[in-house]
Amino acid sequence: MSETEATVKSLRRTGRYFIAVAVLLGLGLLYNGYRTFDLSKDTKQDIRAVSLEACERGNESRVARIVNYRRDIDGLQADIRFVAQFTPVLPADGPLRDWSRSKHRAITYKQQAIDAEIDAIARYATSPGSPVIDCEAAYPPL
Repeated sequence: MSETEATVKSLRRTGRYFIAVAVLLGLGLLYNGYRTFDLSKDTKQDIRAVSLEACERGNESRVARIVNYRRDIDGLQADIRFVAQFTPVLPADGPLRDWSRSKHRAITYKQQAIDAEIDAIARYATSPGSPVIDCEAAYPPL
C-alpha cells in the first residue's frame, strides 16, 4: 500500500470518528435540552402563583386607570355644562368655542382609552365589558 493510500485511509477513519463524536454530542445536547425543558412540579406551581399575583395586581391597576378616566370624563363634562350656560352670549367663533371642542375631543380620547383597556382583556374578562380578568381562567395550572 502506498503512502497516499495510507493517508487517505487515515483521513477517512478520522472523519468517521469525527462524525460519530458529533452525532453523539448532538444526541447528548438534545437529551440535555429535553431534560432541562421539563420543569418540576414545584417550579410550575411557583410560576403559576407569580402569574396569578401579577394578574391580580394588573386588575387593580386597570380598574384604577379606568376609574381615573371616568372621573376625568365627568370633570370635562361638568366644564362643558358650565360653559354651555353662557353659550347664548358667546360669539359664534372664539377661544371658548375652541376650548369646548378640545374638551369634547378629550372626552372622546379618554373613552377610546377605556374601550381599548377593556378590549385588550375581553378574552379573559370576568364578564362582558368588565375591566377585571378572571385570573384562574387566564392562567390555568401548568
